[in-house]
Amino acid sequence: MFCEKCGKKNEADARFCESCGFVLGTEEITFNNEIKSFISPDLGKSNNGYYNTRNVGTVKIKPMSVKKKILLCLIIILLILVCGVYLVGSYFFSPKKIVHDYIENMISKNYKAMYNCLDVDSNEFATEELFVKLMKEQDVKKNNILNYTVEEKITNNPFTKEFLVSFIEKGKSEASSIDVILVKQSVKKWYIFDEYKVFENEFVITDYSVTIPINTEIYINGIKLDKRYAVESNNVTEQKFIIPSVFEGTYEVKVTSPFCEDEIFEQDINNTTNLAVRSLKLSEKTHEEIKKDAQEFIEEFFYTVIKNKPFEEIEQYCSKSNEENFKEIKKVFDNIGSKVDLTKISHAELFPSNIYVERNYGKDDVLIFVRADFISYFDYIKLYFTYENKKWLINSIYID
Repeated sequence: MFCEKCGKKNEADARFCESCGFVLGTEEITFNNEIKSFISPDLGKSNNGYYNTRNVGTVKIKPMSVKKKILLCLIIILLILVCGVYLVGSYFFSPKKIVHDYIENMISKNYKAMYNCLDVDSNEFATEELFVKLMKEQDVKKNNILNYTVEEKITNNPFTKEFLVSFIEKGKSEASSIDVILVKQSVKKWYIFDEYKVFENEFVITDYSVTIPINTEIYINGIKLDKRYAVESNNVTEQKFIIPSVFEGTYEVKVTSPFCEDEIFEQDINNTTNLAVRSLKLSEKTHEEIKKDAQEFIEEFFYTVIKNKPFEEIEQYCSKSNEENFKEIKKVFDNIGSKVDLTKISHAELFPSNIYVERNYGKDDVLIFVRADFISYFDYIKLYFTYENKKWLINSIYID
């Protein structure tokens, strides 16, 4: 094959001229019109009108601007930071790490840090101060741990995780173990990671119930149980409170009422779920007031019967806040007048019982047992008093 440029004879299967390097058989690799539009018409063109690819220049790529380089670097750095934060957060907020921290704080007696690991409802009865005091008093036995292992247990509950902590204590050769339960919190850490806290049922009492008579007040360690802890109750003689979380220990309890002596005692909250105060002792002042009113009412009541006077004569001693009770008092009055012939009334000392409070249209009813000696078959009279307009009035009466 002869070179079309210089005329040099070449081998039949040669691709390039041995003399000038011209591409042989250029008719097979000529550029089409679309490619020519991107290349200068004279670029690498030979005298015979064909293109010599050896002479075609390289297309230069425009270098990246400084701003783009900075932006690219910032993106790379940001990605590295995000990955780093995720890896760090995944470690520090992992459930197993929380269990390790809890046990380590227990061993080192770092009770404040231990408290921060707990899943407790924040209230005056589950404070960090009370927890530290409790831990110091109990001198937690598990702080004698020499070494331990933490192993996650398989559970089907998506809101909790359980771990088995096996450990060796000082002076013991055999291993002991405890179960640590973690509860998933509603708020995530850093908006990404699930937060878990330790559910501790060994010294935390949940939903502690307190019951006292209606219209009395209760203070536990000087803290008044108010409407924040109050719950509805179907029992009209009592009021009920629920404390979401309270630490075990001994608490001073004080129950007060306008008509009763203060009841002060110590309550040991230790694996118990409730505290109930059912009755209070009437104060001496209230006792004398009710005794006086009861004596006066009984004398007037039976004097009215003896003299065959109408019920209206004693209405002033009766409460009208409950219409049904008022009618019942009148009914008792009429029955006595029709069945008993009373000629003499002599009553013994009155014996008011402990306070018995009953709700009646928002009033305070106090049950008083009054024993009297009559010339009749009466054994005793049971009177219910209610405090209205700064005076004790009869709310209901029962005679046996």
